[in-house]
This record gives sequence, C-alpha cells and structure tokens, in this order.
Amino acid sequence: MKERKFGYVFALLIVIVFLSCTTQDQKAANEKIDPSDISIILNDGDEEIVRMKEPFQPDEKQKEKLRRIVYESDKDAYFDGNPYHILVDGVPYFPYPYIKDKKGYSFHPMALGKYIKNNAESLDLDAILNTSVILPNYGMAWFYPDNYLNLRMQGPYWKYSCISQGTILAGLTRIGESGGDFSLASSAFIGMLYPFYDGGINLEDRALLEMPSYLAAPEIVLNGWLDSLFNMSDYAHTTQDPAAIELLYKNYSFLAEIIANFDDEEHKLSRYSDLCPYKVRIYFDKANKGFIGDFQVLYKPKVPGLKAILIPLRQLQQDTLSIYDNQIVKATDSYMDVYISISGLYDTFLVSDIDFTCSIRAGSVNPSSTTPGSSGIAQLAKAEDISGKRVVDFSKLFNGLIAGYPTPFSKYGKYNYYHVYHIVALMLMAKDDLVSDSQRQELLHYAMKWYDYMNTKQISEKHEFYLPENMLEDINKNQYKIEEDNWSELFEWAKTEYARLTAQLETN
Repeated sequence: MKERKFGYVFALLIVIVFLSCTTQDQKAANEKIDPSDISIILNDGDEEIVRMKEPFQPDEKQKEKLRRIVYESDKDAYFDGNPYHILVDGVPYFPYPYIKDKKGYSFHPMALGKYIKNNAESLDLDAILNTSVILPNYGMAWFYPDNYLNLRMQGPYWKYSCISQGTILAGLTRIGESGGDFSLASSAFIGMLYPFYDGGINLEDRALLEMPSYLAAPEIVLNGWLDSLFNMSDYAHTTQDPAAIELLYKNYSFLAEIIANFDDEEHKLSRYSDLCPYKVRIYFDKANKGFIGDFQVLYKPKVPGLKAILIPLRQLQQDTLSIYDNQIVKATDSYMDVYISISGLYDTFLVSDIDFTCSIRAGSVNPSSTTPGSSGIAQLAKAEDISGKRVVDFSKLFNGLIAGYPTPFSKYGKYNYYHVYHIVALMLMAKDDLVSDSQRQELLHYAMKWYDYMNTKQISEKHEFYLPENMLEDINKNQYKIEEDNWSELFEWAKTEYARLTAQLETN
C-alpha cells in the first residue's frame, strides 16, 4: 500500500513540475486598479479595488473527461453502496435529480468525497487523481462539470466548491492517517487556498465559498462554509499543518464577526446565504437612446479589510445562464434588463458614464422559495452625479431589498433543513479548541436564538423544521471524525456553555 501511494505522489509531482513550466506566464484573473475616479463613492481614496476578470478554468481536455455521462448498461461494476453509484474505469458516477439526462450518472465531487472516505482501502487512486485539476498554486481541485441544472452551476464558468473540496479532504485525510502519508490531503487543502479573485473558493483567507459566481459579489453559503470548516478542522488537528490551523482560526474569527448577517429577525429564520439576485431595468435618458454606454457594478465592503470589487456588465454568450451572475439579459435603444446581485457583506453601486434611471421590485419572502422574485411596486432611482460618474446606490436609494434569502421549507417537499443545520453546526463548531471564548459566545448566541425561532415561529401545517437529532446524524455521515453523536448532550452543553460565557462577559 505504501509503495502504491509513493507512486501516486511521484506522479502528482511530475504533473506539478510540468504545469509549473506552463502556468508561470498565465495572465492574472484580476487586476488592481487606481480607485481615484470612484474614490468619492467609496469615501476612502486608498481602498484597494479589484476588477474581476476571467477566472482559472480546467482545459478543454479535462472538461470533456469530467462531463462524461454513464449509464447502467455501460458499467464495469455496479455498487449499491454508500453513496449510491456506478463505477466505470475506477471512477464513481452518481445519480442526481438536477442532471440534464435524468437516466444518466455524472461525476459529482461532493459525492466523490464520501466515496473516498467510505472506500479508502479499495480505491483506484490513479483514477481518482485523474479527475482532479491542478490549480496555478499547485493545489488539487475537483470541478463540477456543466451537466447540472442548478442555478449556481449555470453560466460561463466551471466551478469547484468548498463543501465538496472539504469532503474530499476528509477522505484523503483518512487515507493519509492510515498510511502515514498526508501529501494527497495536503494537495487538496492547498486547493482550498486558491483565491476567489483568481477563480478559487478562498475569500481573502476569511471565508470559504460553496459555489461562487465570478461575475458578482462573493456569496457565502452558510451551510457550505460550515461543512468545509468541519473537514478542515479534522485535517488541521490530525496533521497539525500550520497553514490549515491559521486558515481555520481566521475563518472562525470572521464567522463570529459576520454571523449576525445570517439572522433574519423579521421572518424568524437564519439566512441560507448573504446574497440575492435581482432583475433590474435600466432606462436610458432621451439623449442617450441607442447608446448603451459602459456599466459596471461596484461592491464596497461593509467589513474592514476586504477589497472592493468592480465587475463590468456584459451580455453572456452561452446556452444556460445563471441569475446569480451580474449580466445584461436584454438591450434595446431605450432600456436594458440586467441581473445584479445584492450582498449583505457589500454595499452595491451601479456606475456608468451616461445618465440612466433604475427600476427594481424588492420581491418578497415565500416559505418554499429561494429568491425574492419580482413582486411589489417598482421603485425608481435616477443616477446621481458623483465624481464625474453616474451612480445609483442600491443600499440607499431602494427600500426592502433582501440581502440573503431566509432558509426555505423545501427539503423533501416540506422541511426547513438548513435552518436546523445552522443550529447544530454552530454548536458543534463552538466546541473546537481554536475558537476563543468571545467567538464561542457569539456562535452559541445565534445557535440558541435560531433554536428559539423553531419554537416561536408560526408556520403552516404543511411545513416542518427538520429534527435536530436527525440533523446531527446527517452531519456526522459526512465527517471523517465524529466528536458528538448525542443531540441532547450537545444541546445541554451549548445551553450551559452559552449561559456561562454570557455571565463571564457581563462580569468583565
């Protein structure tokens, strides 16, 4: 077994050396720009701004390999295992409800991680490694193919995800611990370090992103972030990798800093993420009819230390579009329709060189929906002149915009799954030794607050909250190491620890 693992690592090093010769001249996926022409908008002339450009992508040969669809008639071997899959040429393929061909089986990175963890002793590791992509930072990443109809997976770019990357990291950590060689797990972890601005999932070493758009603000999907931190924690504590420990600590700090963004007090729910897409109509003034002009979306961070982001609006040229990508969807000589994502982490500005007026509907919260929609009265805002630019400030000029949709009652047709996930996950995370007392108190504050929502929120008879004890079991199924498997004990610890820390902070 050790000799075979040496072969995998040696082969991987050969690939890395080869790629190091071919990626040194690769054009950066973003560039720093002089913010002087929009410094008044930012109210801070020295704030760094990144103009998003083309993210890193797998090459066409790898894309063709990953988008393969297999069928039961194609199988070399068939397993009714955990997870359910077909194995072809050493690679597992999985069913998925939102695949284009519902009779087919597709490559699925998150399910692959579970497969690696559950079959660690009998894997064809060569085949598994051949499904990875070597990033410019020499980490391994597993990209989702364009076989899926999920909105966040549509659009012009292939993506990998913190939740699937973390699940694969868990499986490779298990392999490393059994054989004493963590090099493959380390390569998967390095893949998690690749920056968001270049096409990765790492937002400035402070948050990990589940399925980011590279044409909008970086969306933090809370359950995906938390799940990836569980697996990174197992890797960090098992290997004592200082880079992993540092990244984990920074993520815990940022989570405690912004967790309030995910609280929707009005609807007594946690938020699934911190971003919502909106359809906006832009009217051109009479003098500019027939001239679309140059439009850009500027995101100014509400949290100190993050970079501002500038994204040009353009029409995307592909069959499938994602409403989570900022884009032009229709243009005439008098108006154009665009999608613009509104973030809870950033203030949003639409900037142009011509006069224009914006129309937007705030939408509403529906228990079974995942986006605000377009209900409500259309609100109008005329662009203001700021520093020679025409600007609409969405954060000030429109009322009721939803920056992050509440968790829906849509799992299995009726359950609010992710609200309960957030509660249980925050309690588990608060037990990590790397979490400070003040951070632990903040995480437990929202865990207990959201638990209270479950008992006080009025819901219809056709909706239910998922049971916390079932959620703990679900979370443990995806983890390499299980620290807590009794919901009653976890809840009593969280309640007691929260009371202790709150009293301690009040005393101090």
